[in-house]
Amino acid sequence: MVDAKLISQAQATRLWTISRLELKLQDCELRVVLAEFEFTSPKLIPTVDYEKVMQRLAQFASTEF
Repeated sequence: MVDAKLISQAQATRLWTISRLELKLQDCELRVVLAEFEFTSPKLIPTVDYEKVMQRLAQFASTEF
């Protein structure tokens, strides 16, 4: 991968906050979604993938039962 610009700390915090408080996901569920994109931490998400990850988190939360 070419050196991609990573998301900011504020975006990483927003991702965690939305996944935990709005989507009601557990940390392990967030990590499952990150692993789908081969990311080990929100801090390692390239800016070009941020919206895709957010959309996938919302999709993941809506399919949980």
